Amino acid sequence: MTTGRSDEVGLIYLEDPSEAFVLEDHKLGVALDMIPALHREAKEAFFSGRKTNDPQRVLEASRAMLLVCADFYTAWNARKQLITDGYLGLLEEIQFMNVVLSHHSKSIDTWAHRRWVLTRLVAATPAAVLQPLLEQELALCLRLTEQYPRNYHAWSYRYCICGHLPPGALLGELQQNRSWCERHVADHSGWNHRQLLLLRLVNPSLLADEIAFHTPLLRMFPDREALWCHRRALLHGYLQTVPATAWTVALDAWCAAQEAPILSGADVITDTAGRYVATELVLATSLQTSTGLGLRYAVYALEAMMQRATARLPHAQELHDTLCRLLEATDPTHSALWRSKATDP
Repeated sequence: MTTGRSDEVGLIYLEDPSEAFVLEDHKLGVALDMIPALHREAKEAFFSGRKTNDPQRVLEASRAMLLVCADFYTAWNARKQLITDGYLGLLEEIQFMNVVLSHHSKSIDTWAHRRWVLTRLVAATPAAVLQPLLEQELALCLRLTEQYPRNYHAWSYRYCICGHLPPGALLGELQQNRSWCERHVADHSGWNHRQLLLLRLVNPSLLADEIAFHTPLLRMFPDREALWCHRRALLHGYLQTVPATAWTVALDAWCAAQEAPILSGADVITDTAGRYVATELVLATSLQTSTGLGLRYAVYALEAMMQRATARLPHAQELHDTLCRLLEATDPTHSALWRSKATDP
């Protein structure tokens, strides 16, 4: 396989039963009708090769088998052994998996095997050569997450790659991911990757920038659950950086003056942490949708605040219970949950 070429495999319909394969410009098409027979023959050859200890037969049979059925962990394990024994190169295996992933982009076994290969490749590759290799891996992940949405396995592998990047490159990854998330506001996997990057970088200024970046998106798309999940992560991250001091008491007093479901007046709180949480509550209750995602976030914020407090916060508790009762009425699917929270937070 040559650099610059895109090698792919796909299943196609062929009217002529005598045709099984079509190869055109590094693209392999396999006739749908031939898949059962191909898999059966390859599987028999694979186990026969293992029984007779024939590495070449195992290599060829596993290749044919995995191209049509990628989630066959026994075959991937056999290829691990071939790599360990020196019959198969790490880069050669990376290239083969590129072809497999072109058709099986969410194959958990393929991604697990790729991570195993990457670990050994990183250990065996000089630093000068490693960076371009990692960039190729990042490019592969980006292409697959664009082509196949909500690809958790690709994002998980991408974060694994980030573990081998220097801090400067991590900041670049965070910036690149920002534009991706702006285009895919409903993709939980991409946002989760962003949360993990922020946790790895652990920078208060980055957290403030993230809140400023995220708020307009939340206002534009208040019915996207992925955005609210990310907001929870930001709130959790912020609360980990501030001590549970008098701000919770001041916020409790502010809660006493509020009338659900619409909250207001966060600016009257002078404490930075208290004002931040109050602002979050005001934002959440102002973005009410049929899904109740804003109210759910407000309940989460109040619970997080009360868990951080060193004393009971009766007004925050009362506001929390009121919001739970509203959710009980507007979210019948989870009414039992909200009812239990209103009585036992």
